[in-house]
Amino acid sequence: MDSETEVILQAINDTAEDIWKEFDADESGFLEREEFKNFCLKMSDALNLKKITEEVIDEMIIKFEGESGDKKISKDEMKRYLKDLYGIKDETE
Repeated sequence: MDSETEVILQAINDTAEDIWKEFDADESGFLEREEFKNFCLKMSDALNLKKITEEVIDEMIIKFEGESGDKKISKDEMKRYLKDLYGIKDETE
């Protein structure tokens, strides 16, 4: 693995940890719908985007959670999504 990929992976891990510290209010290890909604609303405000709709939040949960279908997002699911976003293959694939 090259050093640029290592830096991106570390940033993804750090970002996921920060998200969970701030938004996993019940400390379950997952972002349930309301916690994920709070995350999305904060991000849309920070990026000066229009307010995110309930429908978009539901679509995003489905995208993040992948095949699990449990209506909550784990840190690993978040990391996998971010890796895909940056085109980084999971070493277990």
